[in-house]
Amino acid sequence: MGRGGGRPRLPPDMLAAMRAPRLRRPAVASVLFWGAACSSTYGPEPGPIDPEHAAAAEAERERLRAEWEATMAERAAEAELERSVQGIESRPGAPLEPSEVSQLLLYYCGECHAADASVGPAHDGMFGIEDLDLMIEIGKIRPGDGAGSRLVVRMRDGRMPPESADRPPMPEPSVARIAAFIDDLPVPELAVPEQSPPEQSPPED
Repeated sequence: MGRGGGRPRLPPDMLAAMRAPRLRRPAVASVLFWGAACSSTYGPEPGPIDPEHAAAAEAERERLRAEWEATMAERAAEAELERSVQGIESRPGAPLEPSEVSQLLLYYCGECHAADASVGPAHDGMFGIEDLDLMIEIGKIRPGDGAGSRLVVRMRDGRMPPESADRPPMPEPSVARIAAFIDDLPVPELAVPEQSPPEQSPPED
């Protein structure tokens, strides 16, 4: 854009992101910095450029660009996950595969409980909900007992996700399918401790 082109316009990708509620904060940060850059371009003639200031400004631009790209990548991943969940829920009678259970749990519960979540309104110290082996190991999933598994109980009693979460509760048909998946998991055999042979008394003289 030249100096005589009138007021600068926001790039299309920034305009699109401003309309996405979950991206509003990083989008606003990028737009503010972009506006500051434009004001220096379209404002009065600048004086001599301070190399140190220019280097700091360039580093800040790079930081904002990296933040912007990470946000857009996160948005794309969320959109892909949402499409996957819609596909899973469009087949209500089909048994779930392990990957589909992980996707449902990540979509509806990942805001607080995903492996990369650091805080949440009700994280309960539990992270990595998409890792089914981990959920079994820490007792949130009880193979062979879907209805009694803490994961299913929490979803059915309305405590997960909490009302403050961005996601709606998981639909009951999907919860029932997860419970059926857990019912079909093999129940691990209890390890029987090895018994030491009885001590023998020394022979009597």
